Amino acid sequence: MTLLILKLTLVPLFLGLISIAGQRFGPSVAGWLAGLPVVVAPILFLIALEQGAGFACDAAIYTLATVAGVIAWVASYAWMARNANALIATTVAYLAWAIVALPVVFIPLNAFMTGAFALAALLVAPRLFPAQSANLSPLPLLRFELALRMLVGAGLTYAVTTLAQSAGPRVSGLLALFPVLTPVLAIFTHVNAGKNHATAILRGLPRGLFSLVAFCFALTQLLNRVSVATAFVTAIVIALCVQWLNRRART
Repeated sequence: MTLLILKLTLVPLFLGLISIAGQRFGPSVAGWLAGLPVVVAPILFLIALEQGAGFACDAAIYTLATVAGVIAWVASYAWMARNANALIATTVAYLAWAIVALPVVFIPLNAFMTGAFALAALLVAPRLFPAQSANLSPLPLLRFELALRMLVGAGLTYAVTTLAQSAGPRVSGLLALFPVLTPVLAIFTHVNAGKNHATAILRGLPRGLFSLVAFCFALTQLLNRVSVATAFVTAIVIALCVQWLNRRART
């Protein structure tokens, strides 16, 4: 029962906080915050509790391997949103994700290989987006919309973690970074505020993903050496430090 409650509350809580931050500080900040491991961390933590530290360690390796798939998702959506509605943009984005992310499941990988691959994808990412207005004002967020975002986030997270229970660590790692939070943010923003605000969120995401890469790589090095709790607390601290340094470097 405790694990079920965590599945249904952790990600919606983070999603609500990011949505509120986007309302106050603008879509770019929301996208940057969405890059934090706010979905990956709870999912990998639940996997570690249910399947064991070794399983979660292997899953984290393949989570790193699918960072490029997330970049493919956000870049494809940003380009499609220029001339297409949210449904078409989402469909194309998930196809792009599948083309890039699914093949890695069949390749034996280690943490250093996937970490290097993820960093390379993040360094290339800023060049993959269409140009847009530099400054976009924050938009009001209706309570109903916030509640709906959180509800969708809870349902998708429950589905992903449930599927991971019957899959191996490679597929579990893939599912841990399956686009869940970002599509919810992008689609709602696209429908209610337009393509420019949606693109701003998507452009901000890769900047925040450096912390996610740091988090997952730290887990691959810690989970088989220390307790699950120590590994996750340490990895979260490292991720927050990377996020802080990233923010300072850009300001």
